Amino acid sequence: DGHYQNKTTVVQWITTALVVIMFAILLVLIAVTSATYYRVDNQKLVSTTVYTYDSLGLPGFESYSWDDIVSQANGQTLNFWTYDDDVVVVANGSSVGVLVKGAYDAWIDDWLTPQLSTIYGITVNRVPINQTSQAVNKVIFEVNKGFGLSNGSVDM
Repeated sequence: DGHYQNKTTVVQWITTALVVIMFAILLVLIAVTSATYYRVDNQKLVSTTVYTYDSLGLPGFESYSWDDIVSQANGQTLNFWTYDDDVVVVANGSSVGVLVKGAYDAWIDDWLTPQLSTIYGITVNRVPINQTSQAVNKVIFEVNKGFGLSNGSVDM
């Protein structure tokens, strides 16, 4: 009888402990849920948000909305100076090579260019270069000659 009574006492303690732990977890879940709903219900949502990025260093463009940018981009040409990954494949013994478009150039020409044209009305002019320094030197030259944001030849 004493052995049976000890087992019953242990089971009662374990059951009580589990009930207390489950109740504590339930209280934590209710508190977290309540706090979350409170924050969501009390948010002040603005219908139109304009982001400003002073760190871009583009005076005069800080207050532009996305709609402003899209409308001004329509009909423009983007000079995209990029590494040329085309390769010339020459068959054994042949003196004539075949130009094979690289994957990056194919992505620009076959996907990006049509997307920008269709969605935003932008023409992409891919300018193939062999070294990044070519584009950097061109920008430095144009800045030294007084070119501005609207009349430089390297857009990207």
